[in-house]
Amino acid sequence: IVSYGYVNGITIVGNNISMKSAAMYTYGIDLTIYTPHWGPQGETNPNDIYIADNDISIDSSSASGMGEGMYLDSLTNAVIENNKIYVHTVGDAANYGMQLSDSCAFNYMGDDEAISPFNVTIKDNNFIDNSAQSAGAVVIYSKDSVIENNNFTGNNATRYGGGALVSGGANNTIFNNSFENNSAML
Repeated sequence: IVSYGYVNGITIVGNNISMKSAAMYTYGIDLTIYTPHWGPQGETNPNDIYIADNDISIDSSSASGMGEGMYLDSLTNAVIENNKIYVHTVGDAANYGMQLSDSCAFNYMGDDEAISPFNVTIKDNNFIDNSAQSAGAVVIYSKDSVIENNNFTGNNATRYGGGALVSGGANNTIFNNSFENNSAML
């Protein structure tokens, strides 16, 4: 499921997404803004997004550049709940179960107008047996977001963040999650 550009009021519910890939980019759900020109924070962000009850399974080979269960770019006012995400990596590809970030910030770090994700709730999801280079299950570059009641079990990263990696942003709340048998090399 892919949407590029500004989106508002999207509901993605009850899908079963299963892929085996060696493609350069493989995403189960991909909401990407990709715009080098933006207005004040939130003005062009994907807004009012609800993603729930999806079952995503991706097997990605070492030839794959990046594979993610969900790539959620610059979301605002979003709820992601009750999803099951499994991304298995063979080799050292840059894969994540879920990435909540800002593609423009990666390109324009330090820009005061960067459109980082904010006001996102990630709850009641299962991230089980994901494997990746970094952040086996979830990587989050966000602010004013809540990560609650998720299950992170058996996730592995060859670098850092076996279960979850929260980097950047401010005022994020992480509570009442279960982390069991996750591992990372660094």
